[in-house]
Amino acid sequence: MLSYRDLTHLATDYRERQVLTVYLHTTSENPAERNMWQAELDHALDALRARVKGGNHAERTNLEKAIEQLRQWVIMRRSALRSPGVVVIVSPEEVLYAAPTDTVVPNVATWSKGIHLAPLLRSASYGEPSAVLLVDGRNAHLFRYEPPRLVERLETMSTKEDIDAERNLGAPTGAFHRGTRGPTAADEADRLKMAARQRLYADAVEKAISLAAKEGWVVLTGTTRAVTAARQQVPSPMLARTITVDHVDIHVSDFELAQAVTRAIADREMQRDRELVREILDEHGARGKGVAGLEAARALLERDGVADLLLSERFVAGRPEETDELVRAAIGHGATVRQVNGEAAADMDAQGEGVVARLRYNMPVGEVATL
Repeated sequence: MLSYRDLTHLATDYRERQVLTVYLHTTSENPAERNMWQAELDHALDALRARVKGGNHAERTNLEKAIEQLRQWVIMRRSALRSPGVVVIVSPEEVLYAAPTDTVVPNVATWSKGIHLAPLLRSASYGEPSAVLLVDGRNAHLFRYEPPRLVERLETMSTKEDIDAERNLGAPTGAFHRGTRGPTAADEADRLKMAARQRLYADAVEKAISLAAKEGWVVLTGTTRAVTAARQQVPSPMLARTITVDHVDIHVSDFELAQAVTRAIADREMQRDRELVREILDEHGARGKGVAGLEAARALLERDGVADLLLSERFVAGRPEETDELVRAAIGHGATVRQVNGEAAADMDAQGEGVVARLRYNMPVGEVATL
């Protein structure tokens, strides 16, 4: 998966370098469309040639050299084209970077100083890896979830069920009769089992929180009773980043588990985005720590006023050059930037041209008037 950290490195490492950036989507279930990417790539490269035709000889030569490097890479790395998308960054001398993407990308090519970033934003906006705990009454299976849809089993923790209650209670030393008070062996066995499960869930939750680090989710799933008990072991500050998914069979396949986790995280993140966008739009109206609109966000980026920049899916797809500009500005000024989808994105399109930003400080009245 191409992470947000990768996006920032690509934006900064090649910021001042003239490069050919190519995105390829070569997979299709329709046999008639499987070679369409080649025609679209040729069309995109011809458009670049036409654009530099009136330029100097050195630029035309460098572009042709970069195109030849690309064509050699495609021939040698044909197997790499089976992913949903591929990004290739090429200089006249060599292929600087090539990687698969987890999301479908358009077949496009650009020749510019700095790479074309817009098609990468969706993949880089998925967030950090998360931890998944699949629990029942005896076991806790720890998985690493890599968005958008990969789970990796890391560890299985178990508790013993064959607890010897007589040994824990002590062997009887005298006659037992109806008047004797105190726990029975069965009561003590139940207590010991419950204590062992609590220790199991506490240890598993601690490992899951460590795996999720600062920004990942902790997803608790499995049998309803076990999920409820495990959630009780989650520290209060972590509850906001904890997601529960009930009624999942402990023997679920990794593929089915990934689907369930993906849906649960997507639902929570859409809810989070709706709340965040609504908060920013309210702050914009109240002249607080929020602005909406392309020009306002652009101006505040230049003043180091933006903490978080959000771009709608429609804006990124329809205005790629301005997306590149905003992404570079955000990264250059230490702001985070990501793409938003769904209902939150629709609100952004309707009220902010697809661009909203959370600010580092409240907007002074006079400064608002100049935006």
